[in-house]
Amino acid sequence: MRILHLTDTHLLAEGLHYNKVDTQKLLEDVLEHAQTRQQCDAIVVSGDISEDGSPASYTKARNLIGELGISWGAPVVWASGNHDQRGPLRNELGIPGADGEPINYTVDVAGTRFIVADTSVPRAGWGFLGESNEWLRAEINRAYTDNLVSVVVLHHPPLTPPTELHGALRLADAPTLAHMLHTCEAKPAVILSGHYHLARRSTIAGIPVIVGAAVANKTATHFGLKHEAAHAISGYTVVTITSGTSDAQVSSKTVWVSEDGQEIFHYLPEQVARIAALAGRPDYTVGALRHWQGEGAELIGEVV
Repeated sequence: MRILHLTDTHLLAEGLHYNKVDTQKLLEDVLEHAQTRQQCDAIVVSGDISEDGSPASYTKARNLIGELGISWGAPVVWASGNHDQRGPLRNELGIPGADGEPINYTVDVAGTRFIVADTSVPRAGWGFLGESNEWLRAEINRAYTDNLVSVVVLHHPPLTPPTELHGALRLADAPTLAHMLHTCEAKPAVILSGHYHLARRSTIAGIPVIVGAAVANKTATHFGLKHEAAHAISGYTVVTITSGTSDAQVSSKTVWVSEDGQEIFHYLPEQVARIAALAGRPDYTVGALRHWQGEGAELIGEVV
């Protein structure tokens, strides 16, 4: 199973992202580059498909990414991120369920079941699984019963954030997810996610977690944890799964497509604090980004 993992495309109905970047053009470049490589069996888009939540932005995603999927014969698996709007996403991309419901569903592809769980919190930037955690447990077990390899797709990674702002916007109940995965009768082969705009890999409860390279930009970390900055660097990730339901081997490769490197934004610590206060999780405190608490926190691995 080869998976083209795209994330954080941040498409708009019109205009430029941060009034600087044409994210549609970046996505077109990424897809053109990916098409020159060995074809994949599935395409996963792990959230923040849209920047403005408009129907037109999802139509762009469907047309552009869907075209590559058709040429490969590869289904496209869509997840919801904190910038996405559930109603337009669901309507334009053909996701089952009612408009306001979490984007939770499954897709079977060639012996693999993709389990998409919605970590988005409407009108907020932080992530929370909540009741979807137990739905996820049931689906992981069901995939195993059906003799299928399972792949979990989330937007917010259950991993240590790379910056203070991402700490405010992290998956709040990651320890609960870790505890569930540790006690689950079956195990997914891998968890695919986005949100951090930074290609990363680690584990949760011993399960690989892959954060894909973002299409829209790349988080810059060299200013330090209290700053939030991004550069015009665009990429994608190819994930390969081999072997069976109980002993799957997972590898990944990040591919950079656009690396002009211009600075898109740079928020100073005082600006970060204001954004965190508006969009961050309710239990956020400054400097707590590396301090997970609660049962399961010890199961969240260090990022590599």
